[in-house]
Amino acid sequence: LRESERFDPPLFSPATKAETGHDENIPPGRVAELLGAPVAAELERLSRLVYGLGRDWAAERGIVVADTKFEFGARDGRILLIDEVLTPDSSRFWPADAHEPG
Repeated sequence: LRESERFDPPLFSPATKAETGHDENIPPGRVAELLGAPVAAELERLSRLVYGLGRDWAAERGIVVADTKFEFGARDGRILLIDEVLTPDSSRFWPADAHEPG
């Protein structure tokens, strides 16, 4: 890959809340250890789905969503998307007409 080239499929790079400071990046396998394989798989599926929808919506408007993060929670056994959904403080956006990999 060249610098700033699109990953296909998009990367899933989970993180967890740290006791202090920034979120802590963890490998996908660690998510499965912490939450169980079915929940880990669903979080990855939902992350890719929401990212893909946002990426495609932005692309139609001349914007590249270079990366973003989502915050999920759970209530009554259901996974909820709760915060940081393609917001400017949690994403990198590039103008498509000025973006060129490499």
